[in-house]
Amino acid sequence: MSVSFTLEQTTAVSGATYQVTNTVTAATDADLAVFVYITATQKFSHYAAVADMDAWPNSYELAQVTGAEFYRLPQLCRTWSSVIDMQNDLSYTLFRVQDLADQLTEFQGELVGTTTTVITGS
Repeated sequence: MSVSFTLEQTTAVSGATYQVTNTVTAATDADLAVFVYITATQKFSHYAAVADMDAWPNSYELAQVTGAEFYRLPQLCRTWSSVIDMQNDLSYTLFRVQDLADQLTEFQGELVGTTTTVITGS
């Protein structure tokens, strides 16, 4: 099993600000929602780790109903004041989503397999 994500990264310039929209548009063997938000503020908190994928719901509405501290979404939009910050956002997001795919693939691989144990009486 190999986890994969399709990440669409869109940029826009508005005056002196640079906007980045990162959207996971498809996924294999994983949920699309890889960006973690704080339920109380609806602000981005962090990129999902393996534990986050299982721990937090994939919608704000579900987080409200269940009382979850965080929730996940498949999209992250941020605005930066410099081209360098925008480029850093693009490359770091790509790195983190790739890292999550690698971690999930490894984790799911640990769940599949056969173990043979020889037990000898004393």
